[in-house]
Amino acid sequence: MIKNFTLHLFLFLSLISFSQKKSHTVEIKIKEPIVDFGYNVVKVIDNRLVKTNIGFAQKGMFNKRFPAILPESFEPYMLKILQTLIPNKETSKDLILVFNELNVSEHTKATAEIGRARIQIEFLKSKEDQLILIGEAEAQIESKGLDVTKKHGIRILKGIVACIEQSKKEMDYDSEGIVYNFDQKTDFDFTKIPQKGLYASFNKLALGDTIDLGKKYQLQKKGTKTYPKYFLKDENNKRIKKRMMAISDGESIYIHASRYSYDFHYTKSKEIGRYIYFEDKFTDPVAAAVFGLMGAAMSNVGRAIVLDTKTGLVKILNEKTINEIVQDFSEIKKDYNNSNRNIKNKRELIVRLNEKFK
Repeated sequence: MIKNFTLHLFLFLSLISFSQKKSHTVEIKIKEPIVDFGYNVVKVIDNRLVKTNIGFAQKGMFNKRFPAILPESFEPYMLKILQTLIPNKETSKDLILVFNELNVSEHTKATAEIGRARIQIEFLKSKEDQLILIGEAEAQIESKGLDVTKKHGIRILKGIVACIEQSKKEMDYDSEGIVYNFDQKTDFDFTKIPQKGLYASFNKLALGDTIDLGKKYQLQKKGTKTYPKYFLKDENNKRIKKRMMAISDGESIYIHASRYSYDFHYTKSKEIGRYIYFEDKFTDPVAAAVFGLMGAAMSNVGRAIVLDTKTGLVKILNEKTINEIVQDFSEIKKDYNNSNRNIKNKRELIVRLNEKFK
């Protein structure tokens, strides 16, 4: 409790200080449009983990971190960028782009800095008042230099172009696709473990639709005993960069940590039911982006995470989330409120809650 109080006090005081300091604005400048995409982008949906900024930039002699922001609100700005990048044509079909990730960061090495942009986009079409998922793509763009701050916009643009090029090769507009809804996704049968395999999205996991990488793969375990981290490797022990939403080994489910943090590993389920329960130790993404190394260190604690099999949403199991999921179960809520409210109590809460849905 004292540790949590100290963390919350630090973040509160830092937030006051943060409100008084400047941010770094990242502009995306386009030199020439992509004219051969074959689709019109008619809408952008912001589905990012953190919406208050797009990451961080380092400025000044001591590389002080500042939150990176766009010049305008995310959705209208990115729509304007995309419609400049891909001019609308009367003969082209319409697409809606969902941004699950758009993040920039900087890392200082001995002789240079590394600037990085990470992009993850889903491509939807509208049919009979439904949104249909027909493709997805992701990219990570890096570049080195003595000062990489000024080129965040260039890296973002390259990442978007890479996603578009990837979707052109893999997306089939006329395919049936998967019905995509932010409030209610494909029904998931939580009474059984999905078949062994790799899954690109929650909808794919619910349908049992695995991805064939065309090569053998393995999950390599690292980290501590309490909070192990798993990495997807090929048969030559090389890391497989393609990011899966989930992996099943036939007994447990592993989700990618990017669903709730800025980390790249997979986390193994501890409980499976209506709410699939995970535990992981990671840095709070807001604290890391806004408050720098000290904020990251202070917020690097063990946390409980749940995948709601009704909606497909992954959430950190904080007090707000707990109040939402136990609102119809007064006895479970009362027992939890009378407990220490630690990670053990949160797991016990999920076990009892899952029993209610059997």
